[in-house]
Amino acid sequence: MKIFFTIANWKMNLGLKDSVKLARAVIKIKNNHKKNKIVLCPSFTSLERVGSLIKRTPLELGAQDMFWEERGAFTGEISPAMLKEAGVKYVILGHSERRNYLKETDKIVGLKTRAALKNGLIPIVCIGETAEERRAGNYWRVLSGQIAEIFRDLKLSPGVRIFVAYEPIWAIGTGKFLDAAAAAEAHLFIRKKISEIFSSTVARSNFTIIYGGSVDSKSILGFTKEQEIQGVLVGGAAQKLASFKELIKKSQCL
Repeated sequence: MKIFFTIANWKMNLGLKDSVKLARAVIKIKNNHKKNKIVLCPSFTSLERVGSLIKRTPLELGAQDMFWEERGAFTGEISPAMLKEAGVKYVILGHSERRNYLKETDKIVGLKTRAALKNGLIPIVCIGETAEERRAGNYWRVLSGQIAEIFRDLKLSPGVRIFVAYEPIWAIGTGKFLDAAAAAEAHLFIRKKISEIFSSTVARSNFTIIYGGSVDSKSILGFTKEQEIQGVLVGGAAQKLASFKELIKKSQCL
């Protein structure tokens, strides 16, 4: 049975009050949790409260970022150990917005990935090309380079899980999205490159590849029908109850 992941990235949009309110409402949404796993990623200030609310539910908790050291003089940063203590299971790493505004590199994303795995967190590693790179036809080379740098010399223990979120940067927050068939083609390419670094067995058993980029209730159906697409990372459509509820409803049409 295919398990489809719906990962909600609330970004810097919902404060504590609104995060709690939305989390309570999401708990009540009818969902086949055996087929559709839902992960909520609120802001740092809301993690503990949201985590407490969903603790005894099928919903799971994710964070939007973390630092690569466990402790130290890194003012304003959040360590993987702190996230683990707060009940976090997943953590988004290398989102294009952090790459753009905070100049995070593939090397930094690689360091964070290793730190997440060391602390028992499941990293959701974001990769993707810009509009210019896609127009130039360089996106396969860009994706290949990102994968090679982030996972360079990484040793994986049995049973370790890593998510790779393919997010065409030109699609994030723009209302544009890659059609499902083209996204599935990219996912096949990504898994092939992961196989070259590890093995085909590891690429299949340890890696979950999902799509992100202006996913909404209209586009979700196409993504659920592609076998290579194992889930979605959702931004805007997951921040309001009506649109999130509709998206969850349609994501069960596997």
